[in-house]
Amino acid sequence: MNKQELLSILKPFVRQQVNVDDSLQLDDVTTDLQRAKDNQIVFYRITGQQNSISLFQTRYLDAQNCLIITNDLPESLSEQVTNLIVVGDDNFYFAQKAILDKLYPMDMKFKFVGVTGTNGKTSVVNFASQIAHLLGKKSLSIGTLGVNVAGEHTYHETGATTPSYIQMRQIIHKYQEVVDVIFFEISSHGLQQQRIYDLKMDLAAWTNFTQDHLDYHKDMESYFNAKLQILSIYLKKGSNLLIPCDQDELKDKIVSKSDPTALDIIKKAKTLKQRGLFDVPKVFEVSFIRSNFELALELNESLWGSVSGVDIEKVKTPKGRFSLIDLGTKTVVIDYAHTPDALLNIVQAIKDSFPQYKLSLLFGCGGNRDRAKRKLMGEVASNMADKIYVTSDNPRFESPDEIISDIMTGISHPMVETIVDRKQAIQGALKVMTEDEILVIAGKGHEEYQEIDGVKHPFSDFKIVDSYTRSLGIV
Repeated sequence: MNKQELLSILKPFVRQQVNVDDSLQLDDVTTDLQRAKDNQIVFYRITGQQNSISLFQTRYLDAQNCLIITNDLPESLSEQVTNLIVVGDDNFYFAQKAILDKLYPMDMKFKFVGVTGTNGKTSVVNFASQIAHLLGKKSLSIGTLGVNVAGEHTYHETGATTPSYIQMRQIIHKYQEVVDVIFFEISSHGLQQQRIYDLKMDLAAWTNFTQDHLDYHKDMESYFNAKLQILSIYLKKGSNLLIPCDQDELKDKIVSKSDPTALDIIKKAKTLKQRGLFDVPKVFEVSFIRSNFELALELNESLWGSVSGVDIEKVKTPKGRFSLIDLGTKTVVIDYAHTPDALLNIVQAIKDSFPQYKLSLLFGCGGNRDRAKRKLMGEVASNMADKIYVTSDNPRFESPDEIISDIMTGISHPMVETIVDRKQAIQGALKVMTEDEILVIAGKGHEEYQEIDGVKHPFSDFKIVDSYTRSLGIV
């Protein structure tokens, strides 16, 4: 695409051109100005705040000779930039769509299925994709674990639970001819920020609703309203929204906030027992995992018809979602649980399913996120665990000691240790494990980094446990 072709596509939207080079040849789109190449179009949103302007200046100076499309250009920058087009805030997504329709056309012949909820999105999407594969359908999942073609185990990172609209269009364009269905996680951020923009869902699911992301949404009502867009904006007319069988309160709240037709759209998942499935793998005896699996089965039944032929023994939990590591008479569970509700669900499920075991819990909280949940997670630990280890998670730009201090305001328990270094905390907890003990390592799950002061350092809970067990000759 040359300059003339680009300007022809953008003609209805252009407010200002700043020194656009006639020799530009463009064949890709991104939102990452820092890593952009000189054949790429970069969409970059500038707010009126000074830090946003300064950040753009810094990133612009480090960028290659790419073409930048912004929503605005402060007068202070107008003489410093080249190869820039301003389309305005109202046209920012219209312009993206116009260019993506040219570079990444799509036919949407496949089924497009979104899953939202505070917890469980990753498990439902992953389960649903595996089930579809076992039914002979080519399935793709997009979410926290990246992009995965079921049956091929090819993961590609996207950097967010729900990719940007540009990334989503690129993924769809790449796989649309070879998949029957795309299951994707749609977070409240993704809904609020229009990351799927004009893409409509053939089917959707909502797992649950509990406290999270109040650093972004400010209050529970705003958070719920962001989630509600999955029904009010992004679900195709005549399609269903599926919820777990036990989510009566969620159903009532959705109906109360929607028009009267919502009651006809919402459909509850059938339980495994209602499906005649009584002899199931041990992991599906755990309540919240079973609930996610039931929802994944219901999604596939709604898409294809009967799922009775699925060999559920072949369906596995995704990495970092209730990952069981058997150490003989001891057990380690690694899980991504990082909200009060998710933490409560996992420890309650373990106590219900394995009452003969003592429960130790190791966790922390992320920095620069909802501070209110730290005390609540401390209270869950204090009420449920036999022993507690409070450590660092992803402190980001906060002090790990201060985060731990916030967590400790919710803990009144005689058996608690605070160890800032997460590796030392895990190794120490493993070292003192006794017979018939389950150690839950919560918060990071599949993540292979620890973010400290803006830097992602290599770090994996799985690798630390594996290294420790191998040193003892346990493989």
